[in-house]
Amino acid sequence: MEIQTSISVQHCEKNIAHAKTMESNESTQAYIKNQIEQLELCKSLISLADEFKARSYPDRLKFWTEHDLHPYNISYTLFENKESKGIVLDIYPEPEFYEVYYDWKVDQLIKLYPNDYDLNIKKENYYSNIPKSANAVLYTEKELKKCTDRINTFSKRISQPLQNPFLLGFNSAVDGIKPDFNAKGNIFALRDINQVLEGIVSAHYQQFLKTQLLLRQKEEATLTDTLKEQDLASVTPQQENQKVMLLYELGIIDFLKERYQLDNETKLAQIIESFSGIKQDTIRQTYRAIKGTSNREGNNPYNSTKNEAFIVNAFNQLGLIRKPQAK
Repeated sequence: MEIQTSISVQHCEKNIAHAKTMESNESTQAYIKNQIEQLELCKSLISLADEFKARSYPDRLKFWTEHDLHPYNISYTLFENKESKGIVLDIYPEPEFYEVYYDWKVDQLIKLYPNDYDLNIKKENYYSNIPKSANAVLYTEKELKKCTDRINTFSKRISQPLQNPFLLGFNSAVDGIKPDFNAKGNIFALRDINQVLEGIVSAHYQQFLKTQLLLRQKEEATLTDTLKEQDLASVTPQQENQKVMLLYELGIIDFLKERYQLDNETKLAQIIESFSGIKQDTIRQTYRAIKGTSNREGNNPYNSTKNEAFIVNAFNQLGLIRKPQAK
């Protein structure tokens, strides 16, 4: 959303003076702080106006970045007082600079709001949440539905595609092209590049989730086949680290740690050895690998399909619902 801002030095000063005569409370102080910030910004931009006007486009965009002006603000109209002529600082582009302006704006939005507009961040968040999920397929299905519902909501907001910035971005991403703001009817979208960008990110993220869902479904099918191939009808662990995994999954290890405040891993391992028969070294090493505190990379027992198959089968045999683990 593009914003055209008008600020007056005199107006801000009057607002501050009047607010100081009012009852002092949190709301009043917040208002005074805002007006002081507006006043300082107005004075600063007035002093920099000549520098701005001396620059040609697209170098004026650098001015915006250098002085930390929010990319949503495409222009400032500045006044010393009621009688003074407004000083205008405007970065809205001429047609030949539409693409330059778009690229700059996208870059700024991604830096300011990475969780909303950075596709790589969205993917990283997805991957980090998968291990915390009890079922990767179900988690992916929910994420895909949430993404698709949002796409549908934005798509229906304005029925005519030529007046819907989100759809312009979404369709451009699907077609594998950059939005063409010179095309008939698309110039409106220059004032809502945030929605254009959201449409692009949504299209790519939706496709990413669809691919992930197919992969997760294939992994689940492979895991089921592994369970059938391996004779794991009982819940008897085949290796000692599987015993530690099962104790961890059942919450027994964390229960002992919290109940008896066992921050010392050696003491914790000693207690578990006393009733499980598992060697202390195996307990410590496996637990550290699970929690990600081991110095040896790649030794997390969950990386083994055989171990994961054992845990899945164990919970099935015990009639328990597997809970997500905080690793």
